[in-house]
Amino acid sequence: MYERRIPLPVVLAFSLVIAGCASATARPDGDGTQAGRTPSPSVSSSPAATPSAEDRSAAPTTEPVASVIIPGAGTLPRSLAYGILLWTVRDAAITNQDPERYAPDVPARPAAKTWLILDLDERNDNVVVGVVQDQVRFQVTLPDGSVVAGVNIGRENVPPVSSAEGRYAFEVPAGTGFDGLVFSIADPGREPSLDLSFSGPVRPLESNTSVHLDRTLKLKIPNVAMSWIVLDQITGHDWPLSLGFKGGTLPPATRAETGHRWLGIVARVQVGACSCRGGILDQASSARLLVDGLPIGADASASSNAILSAESISDVLLVFSVPADATTATLQIGPLDKSEQQARFSLDLG
Repeated sequence: MYERRIPLPVVLAFSLVIAGCASATARPDGDGTQAGRTPSPSVSSSPAATPSAEDRSAAPTTEPVASVIIPGAGTLPRSLAYGILLWTVRDAAITNQDPERYAPDVPARPAAKTWLILDLDERNDNVVVGVVQDQVRFQVTLPDGSVVAGVNIGRENVPPVSSAEGRYAFEVPAGTGFDGLVFSIADPGREPSLDLSFSGPVRPLESNTSVHLDRTLKLKIPNVAMSWIVLDQITGHDWPLSLGFKGGTLPPATRAETGHRWLGIVARVQVGACSCRGGILDQASSARLLVDGLPIGADASASSNAILSAESISDVLLVFSVPADATTATLQIGPLDKSEQQARFSLDLG
């Protein structure tokens, strides 16, 4: 970490005092004195006037200097995951310049406050869900433990499979450096992100856990040969699958609630022989979890072919919010009011 100072034009004010004797313009008298003046002792010349205190005070002055502190070489970029976005700190500076106008290596007039400025790249790899505003509660923890909330300088949309740029600013005490600063995202009611430090080794990114299951469940619906193949389960704090949030959402909605985590289910429904004129539902809309005996409905579900006929398939995605301390859950599939037709599968949540 080092400090870079950007000098501003310095205005130097000077005063020049000119003193001299006035030329005699009146008619001299016979004794050589000017008319109307009292004779004085003879001198060879008149001394220059003594400069006043006001004249002596006109010394050069220097205006305030805009200062910039940046992280040490090799510190950036650093990233953290939150919701469906990957946030990468590309540039950072602590400066007494206006955060809305600050540009690296460009001289600017100093401001009255000191700011930590973070320029970020925001990446959305979800193929369905878009972010309508990159508004989250960024915060910085100072070395003394105090927490400063950030200000979003210009809000951006991040559509599916796209990137955007953002800037957040944090008012910090004068003299603040990067050593000991910790950056994180902490929205009310949502699980906070991992910490991002501006010193020391780079911390691994937080990520969801995926487990391949490939478990087949046969439902007992009369005259319908229906099977569910549970392919994968994904657990973690970030939205696990590409579904839901029609029209887009804010990033906090894709982060698990405090004390919870997301559980994503990837499955395929197959129907063989079927005496089902008009088709039959793939049962995704009625799928639910049982956690400690309590039923939990899906926060989002999607089917590629919700109404099936004979010899057809449907790809299904489900997302549930489960307590973070739950170690097992039971996936229940089939008509809710006909338990004898349902299939159940125990999930290990780790």
